[in-house]
Amino acid sequence: INEVIARAQAKKRGVKIEDKRVNSALERMAKGSNTTVAGFEKSLKRKGISMSTLRAQVEATLYLRWVIGQQDKTKVDVTEAEVDKRYSKITSDPRLKPVHIYKIREIDLPVVVNPNDAMGPQLLQARAIEASQIAKKYNGCNTLRSASKGIFNVKISRTIQAPADKMPAQMKKVLKKAGTKKLIGPMRVKTGVRMIAFCGTATLKPPKPTREAIKNMLLNEKYERRTGRVMKDLRRRAFIEYKDKSAVVTQ
Repeated sequence: INEVIARAQAKKRGVKIEDKRVNSALERMAKGSNTTVAGFEKSLKRKGISMSTLRAQVEATLYLRWVIGQQDKTKVDVTEAEVDKRYSKITSDPRLKPVHIYKIREIDLPVVVNPNDAMGPQLLQARAIEASQIAKKYNGCNTLRSASKGIFNVKISRTIQAPADKMPAQMKKVLKKAGTKKLIGPMRVKTGVRMIAFCGTATLKPPKPTREAIKNMLLNEKYERRTGRVMKDLRRRAFIEYKDKSAVVTQ
């Protein structure tokens, strides 16, 4: 409703938001995300959002801001102190703290054993022998594929990033003892036989927002608050105009 009213108000005044203004707004958004417009578009596609959809949203926002500017001449701005305060609040979030992780991969050799199958133990033993063959050829996580080549139905997981603070102490001890050049196992699991590869540790540092991004965030919040006040009044006036017109009876 707000967008419809804003476009109607602009049309009455003969105002048209030009493409170059939309482009400039998109460039600022991309800069706030530490990328280019092309990079920003790729990021949107990964999230299932098209650039045409975003352009339409940006254009609607610019129409709204034009209407707000006509109704309320107060300049919307953000001070450095406001940016500092919000930046401090965001960066103090525990979720943005560096996280120490253990990188591991699981190597599974599936075995389907029926409860009444007399061959069950032999099948498990055969898979355990195959697992040992993989272990002999293994020389680091980057050799998992080559080490398991020629062995039927080997499933290698993607790298699992396990937070160090949530990992049992005994598991850490086992991983460190094995190191990155030896596999842990084989061991019996519900699905068959499994080994574990320790690929090392790492510290993940979540990206912190830029000051430009925070400034844009604060500006948008201020615009939204002012938009709420102004559009509420415009909607009321539009409703009154509609009622006045609908009350006219032609003879």
